Amino acid sequence: MHARSCLWSVIAATASAAFVPAQRFEWREVQPALRPPARADHAMVWDHARGVVLLFGGLAGTTYLNDTWSYDGTTWTRLLPVTNPTPRARHAMAYDPQRERVVVIGGQTIGDVALGDTWEWDGVNWSQRAAPAAGIGAGGAACFDPVQGGVFYNLGSVNRVWDGAAWHNLPVPNPAAGQDHQLVHSSALAGVVCVAGRSLLRFDPVLGWSAIHANAPFSRSEYAMAIDPTAARIVLMGGRGSANGGSQSAWEDTWLWTNGGWQQQLQSLPVRRGARMAFHATRRRFVLFGGSVGTSVFLQDTWELHTIDVLAEHASYGQGCGNPAARFAPDPYFGGRPFVGGSLTMLGTDLPASQPVVHCIGGSDAQWGAFTLPFDLAPIGAPGCALLASPDVLEARGLGSASGTLRFTFRIPDQLSLAGVRFFHQLVGLAPGLNPAGLIVSDAGAATIGTR
Repeated sequence: MHARSCLWSVIAATASAAFVPAQRFEWREVQPALRPPARADHAMVWDHARGVVLLFGGLAGTTYLNDTWSYDGTTWTRLLPVTNPTPRARHAMAYDPQRERVVVIGGQTIGDVALGDTWEWDGVNWSQRAAPAAGIGAGGAACFDPVQGGVFYNLGSVNRVWDGAAWHNLPVPNPAAGQDHQLVHSSALAGVVCVAGRSLLRFDPVLGWSAIHANAPFSRSEYAMAIDPTAARIVLMGGRGSANGGSQSAWEDTWLWTNGGWQQQLQSLPVRRGARMAFHATRRRFVLFGGSVGTSVFLQDTWELHTIDVLAEHASYGQGCGNPAARFAPDPYFGGRPFVGGSLTMLGTDLPASQPVVHCIGGSDAQWGAFTLPFDLAPIGAPGCALLASPDVLEARGLGSASGTLRFTFRIPDQLSLAGVRFFHQLVGLAPGLNPAGLIVSDAGAATIGTR
């Protein structure tokens, strides 16, 4: 791993234990002039080749649908292919980036008859690619799995991969996952994952399904779920199940998976189950459509999940040592603030001339391993000096100038997952003759990585 990437990975990891994201999210309803009819148990995916969210099928009351719609972030457009799959709901759908096809799998149709067929969308028309197959039916889920090199499908204990020409079974010792669930592939979680009950399960092609996080604060099925792959952020909304000690047939809550746990978002949507969600990669927004309340009320609304900007901040704290005391702060002329994808220029002053200086960066101002911060350095021969920031990463920054100053710039990666992360940093330098240890330390800075 590149040293700079490693630095920020370490900071994000060390900060995560006590990290409550400053980054917030807000659902905003979109009301285009034209939109799909109300429905639930449809399917939605991001069609990367066409740059749109694709919607197909669903159920409205007792009517099964087979219409196809695209959403470009502003407008819903009814697409009119020559050939359409059988009307259906509770089907699986996934985008295959290698073949630039959207794949529809199974579901159920009129009379609640289970379907086991496979269809593909090429941007213009639907074509049936495989006859009904045993084990494929209603309530399955699918996503593209780069490890398997195809579209991965799960329904209960059935696990298969579609390579564009044929289905391949994946016999594993732990085959069972769920039904009326959703699948996403997460590089950060190293595989295909789903929510089943209270557990986040991951599929291993050798071992099968296992829980990587159990005892979530909710239990769900019939939920909407999608992933922002660049930020390793999973969003889950609504569904049937329980949370906070209560059980409901449809929920209004939104949950965010990030930094190894589920966090409930403060804002709620109208209650629903059977809604569907996709991540619009160009506009970097989660898009949700439809769902139902019970068995008689079907929804026709479109919502987008917006990121609320996080304010980038930097503040000094603590006291340096030396005579005068060493200081450390953003350069008043070139410093800036710690933005995602931005640069921060720091200035150290009242440092010993021509002596090496190390930049200590960490995720805590309260604890470093077994040591409580601030940590008094008097016992090692540096009275009046204290370690104020956990030195999780150390970077040599060169020598102090003849006038005792040191200026350097470091870049914050353009990764939205860093928004809201707090880090703490301080300078430590050699100071022959200042104290028995020959050390000098500056005051420290507390920074929040922001988006503006």
